[in-house]
Amino acid sequence: MLACSMADETKKSAGHFLDSRLSGKSWGAIAQDNKVPIEKLNQRLDRMSTSLASAPENTQSPKNTEKK
Repeated sequence: MLACSMADETKKSAGHFLDSRLSGKSWGAIAQDNKVPIEKLNQRLDRMSTSLASAPENTQSPKNTEKK
């Protein structure tokens, strides 16, 4: 989610940010290097957290749709 958010802000690919993270950089350092405000990332994380918290739980298992 953070990689996609930074991609939206910079027009670079999300993969660019994931590669930086996999090479050992912190998300904060990646954001700073690319001039993406941490506050903006925090807002997006907060929105996602709120959305997930208010989503109904799916307690049913998926039905088997394979034909025999």
